[in-house]
Amino acid sequence: MEIRFLQVKITDLEDRGRRDNVHSFGIPEHKEGSDVKAFLKNVLPKLTGLDYSLPLEFQRAHRIGPLHKEISGPPRPIISCFLRHELARQVISAARSQGPYSLEGHEIQVAADFSRVTNEKRKAFLALRPQLRQLDIKFGLFEPAHMWITLDGKSREFLDPADLSSILDDLTMHPMDHTPAHPRTDSLTLEDPSSIATSHHHAALQKRGLTYDHTLKLKEGREHALQDVIALTQDQGRDTSQSPLKPLITAERPQC
Repeated sequence: MEIRFLQVKITDLEDRGRRDNVHSFGIPEHKEGSDVKAFLKNVLPKLTGLDYSLPLEFQRAHRIGPLHKEISGPPRPIISCFLRHELARQVISAARSQGPYSLEGHEIQVAADFSRVTNEKRKAFLALRPQLRQLDIKFGLFEPAHMWITLDGKSREFLDPADLSSILDDLTMHPMDHTPAHPRTDSLTLEDPSSIATSHHHAALQKRGLTYDHTLKLKEGREHALQDVIALTQDQGRDTSQSPLKPLITAERPQC
């Protein structure tokens, strides 16, 4: 556990140390001449169309990797360390909303700089985009590497791509309607988080073909657990016993 904590801490520190760095991909070799800083100072405003209120200055700027005599494949990326953090964020934000750019017929991409571990997590999250779109789930990837999704009207944050992948696999195997036929109303909001022994909750459950026990307890103050149960048990033929979305309480359907 302590080793894992230290690994997370080291990755966080490395990512924080890279926040002022910006990657530029696709710029042809030797296009920058002998002064990379001067080249970027001239070309970035043209690419982004931004009018910078502060001078565009860099601590360092250079190509990544050695120059091979026989150039083949894409040109080496340029990494630049901005003197002012706010300007680096402006360039990255503009690139996300506008990019990719075009420079004399070459496609140019501008991106933030992350540690190797964070880059791998981001790639794993991005690989889940087709599955998220297939399930019609809204999502967003945020820095450094955590994804938010909106499922059944609720927002959930994921720090580990494996956790999200597990839930998506379950939803793919057992499709469910993300917009329930019976909208959730205030009658499903627990007045007392310790039990569901109220008549209107009973009636709401009966409409969905569910039974309940007056002694059924909610654990850890999860007021939304009842709604999760109803959503997960709407399909009679679905086995929810192994679902990663299964809450801390259970409900049973009446025997036919």
